[in-house]
Amino acid sequence: MKILNISAIILLFFVFVLPSYATTIKVPSEQLDIQAGINAAANGDTVMVAPGTYRVNLDFKGKSITVTSEAGPLLTILKPYTTALPIVTFTTSESPLAVLERFTLKERYSKPAIQIYNSSPLIRDNIFTDDGAYYGGGIVYIRGNSSCTIQRNLFYDNQGAYAVIWEDSDSPTWVLNNTIYGGRAGLLLWGSSTTAYGNTVTNCDMGVSAVSNANTAYNNIWGNGTDWSFGSPGPMDVTLNPGFENPAIGNFSLSEGSFLIDFGHPDAAYYDPDGTRNDIGAVPFDQRTPLAINLHLENYEVTNVLNHYPTFFWKFYDPAPTQVAYEIEVGSDNEWTAAEFWSSGEVSLSDTFVTYNGAALDNGTTNYYRVRVNNGTAWGIWGESVFRINSIPTAPNLAYPIDQEITSMFGVCLSVENSFDAEGDDLTYEFQIYSDAGMGTVVEIIEEIPEQNDNTKTEKISNLDSDTEYWWRCRSYDSYEYSAWSDLNSFVTRSPLVIRVPAEQSTLQAGIDAAEELDTVLVTAGTYSGDGNRDLSFNGKNIIILSESGPEVTIIDCGGEPDSYQGFVFDNGEDSTSVVDGFSITNSYSPMLWNEAAIICQSSPTIKNCQISGNIGDGILCSYGAAPKIIDCIISDNTGAGVRAGWSDLTMSGCLIFGNSLDGFSINYGAINISNCTFAYNAGAGILLEGDPPKINFRADNSAMVNNCIMAYNTGGGVKQWFLFYPSLRMECNNAYGNDEDD
Repeated sequence: MKILNISAIILLFFVFVLPSYATTIKVPSEQLDIQAGINAAANGDTVMVAPGTYRVNLDFKGKSITVTSEAGPLLTILKPYTTALPIVTFTTSESPLAVLERFTLKERYSKPAIQIYNSSPLIRDNIFTDDGAYYGGGIVYIRGNSSCTIQRNLFYDNQGAYAVIWEDSDSPTWVLNNTIYGGRAGLLLWGSSTTAYGNTVTNCDMGVSAVSNANTAYNNIWGNGTDWSFGSPGPMDVTLNPGFENPAIGNFSLSEGSFLIDFGHPDAAYYDPDGTRNDIGAVPFDQRTPLAINLHLENYEVTNVLNHYPTFFWKFYDPAPTQVAYEIEVGSDNEWTAAEFWSSGEVSLSDTFVTYNGAALDNGTTNYYRVRVNNGTAWGIWGESVFRINSIPTAPNLAYPIDQEITSMFGVCLSVENSFDAEGDDLTYEFQIYSDAGMGTVVEIIEEIPEQNDNTKTEKISNLDSDTEYWWRCRSYDSYEYSAWSDLNSFVTRSPLVIRVPAEQSTLQAGIDAAEELDTVLVTAGTYSGDGNRDLSFNGKNIIILSESGPEVTIIDCGGEPDSYQGFVFDNGEDSTSVVDGFSITNSYSPMLWNEAAIICQSSPTIKNCQISGNIGDGILCSYGAAPKIIDCIISDNTGAGVRAGWSDLTMSGCLIFGNSLDGFSINYGAINISNCTFAYNAGAGILLEGDPPKINFRADNSAMVNNCIMAYNTGGGVKQWFLFYPSLRMECNNAYGNDEDD
């Protein structure tokens, strides 16, 4: 099937199925973000996105809409909001009228940039680059019954993904006129009926792997480690140096003498925009003469231009040897009803560059420019391009500490509200601390702190004097220009304190909130329940919460069903000096294993002398790079596991773990050091090593992983692993006895 046929089907669908009152929804002026624009759109609508960088995980939700950029892919960049999801998803039976076009997609991590499943969208005129980690499927990954079209997209510097375009669909799919430069595998054409015409694949480890029924023709597969690793070239597939203009700066247009010009499919359905026979690759060579081609600024930067009077360059293309005149215009949009900012007029010169001579271009503005040239006989058509003057980020607002706020000398964390940057550039922050209001003496300079969610804060600053006033300020940096400095503000340091609950603060959380670095929250014996005494968070502070009389008489009652409550949640970077000491924690309700527990550790606290019993769900859950220490605790009679860990580096010693409804301890991916613990009478295994296959890593000191422990009378076995081969597990001086399955 040819593109002409597809277009006819789309047109009929548009005429007879879609409403005739399609509208354009602008982002961010009418809808704050792109997903909101998609949510507000009806079939046939267009979501028009202004220039900028957007962190997104978009879902078309089955709609036949076009999502496009106002100024093109160079100025409109999509990055993943969370790397756990694709940047764009088509999994709801989207039709061929679901269109994504004119964006740059980058920083894909372990998921595809675009995932297509049982859907048939049109993906065209996009740039895919800088894809991140060295694994993770395809950059464009097509599966299920998907009759999609991937057309005129540029892929370059994508070394991470297993494949650039991975097509494994059970329905006809079209891969047309894409340029792939760099990657592990360029094209994996494994679907039941694939048509691949006019693509260039070069500089990859492997060019093409295609099943026998793939229909390939007029592709250029050249300069790869292996051009065809599976399958063989089709009729008119070639192996030619593509003759790109300048790949080093991302210019993959064909140079004037490229063999790929007019070498693509000869059918008129595939003609280039200039009306000539199809060129191979994503960026055709415009043959209309005379023409100004390869338009660019002096440093090829287009997204964050610093010069408010830029110089424009172009290349004269015409059979005539010399340009005799040029004209250039600069305006605010690409409608060209007027050249709002500047017009050179017709200039009789052969120069192929000129410096802007209008009023200074404003920060944060998108500017369009066009150039036409004269060959002595006639003026050619306009060549057009776009650039954006960098917007300086706003000055950050100081959040903590301010107005002589008192904080601990052992760990001041400076915090600011994040700056705003109109382009959405990734920001870093610089903090300065002074010993006087006149900023005469610098005490500390902290640079290049990456922006964090909502507020950005420093690591703990621990070299300050006690009972001293300091002044501080902050500014942000977008990799191009610094913001103005924030206002100057001050704080006062003090030595650690003991804060008593309930004598001085009425609830446990109130005591924690009042504490500063290395303070101790000392808790009187009693039962603590209700709001303020559950779901407790240290909020990134390294403090000690200590019971005065021990866990037998100091109880945190989380309240039980039906509401989901935990005892403690550590998820703000706390380290081993964040200590919970001497509490009983009971009645937490965690209906979702692997998400909730009586104590959740996503950072690295110390939990000691605690009794964690009678909870619905796990006793302790450790994940996401946590490295907690669990010392001298009793963890019993919980409906989940006693301790469950994943992607963690866990130390546990002196603990008694018994009577839990699942395993005493289980881990999937991580490092462990367990010593002098007893795992008994658990309904699962005493210790379960799970995974596919499980991975337990040695520590740097090569210490034993499990030693001096007892695993007894567990229903699911003493030490159990899902896979027999477990090369990195070390066990020394343990006793496994009386377990129902293998000891």
